[in-house]
Amino acid sequence: MPINDVKENGIDLSRIKIPLAQVNFTKEEIDAVSEVIKSGWLIFGKNVGIFEENFAELIGVKHAIAVNSGSSALLVALQSLGVGRDDEVIVPDMSFISTGTACLYLGARPVFVDINLKNYCLDVKGIEEKITDKTKVILPVHYWGHTADMGNIMELAEKYNLKILEDAAEAHLSTYRGKNFAGTLGDIAIFSFTPSKPMATGEGG
Repeated sequence: MPINDVKENGIDLSRIKIPLAQVNFTKEEIDAVSEVIKSGWLIFGKNVGIFEENFAELIGVKHAIAVNSGSSALLVALQSLGVGRDDEVIVPDMSFISTGTACLYLGARPVFVDINLKNYCLDVKGIEEKITDKTKVILPVHYWGHTADMGNIMELAEKYNLKILEDAAEAHLSTYRGKNFAGTLGDIAIFSFTPSKPMATGEGG
């Protein structure tokens, strides 16, 4: 529905019967949010650190750092891998826009590779032909809870001395071959916690 229709025609969005996402919160969660509001620490409070520690422990990694969004997490992750002007980052051609725009923000070039139709993740067969001397990172997106073919992606990364940034924004606790959690196999990974994601905190990444 065009935004103009909503603004000009006064369409009541609450009458739309098919929501993008529906999040169910328990009383315990609502009470916890209420306590945060009462504390006056709406950002940078103690619960952020607790969340970081708990999430890192949950997926079995040493560190987890919270930011304001999954899009910001992509940007920070690319920067941490040294991505800059004229570098190339291999990304799937079907993903949220931030997968590509985070690269552009740093002056890098997103190089699009087709997805496979089994799980809608990056098609490994198309990656190698897109690798150049400017390629710095492979950025697989674990789409809709499906994990990308990390085994073959890791082999290619090792062969060409590339880094792997896993976009696990939609794959909290998804596993690769029933063992490793999404976001634990590459050099770095990002998650998102918006209401449409499997684990929602309102916003954050």
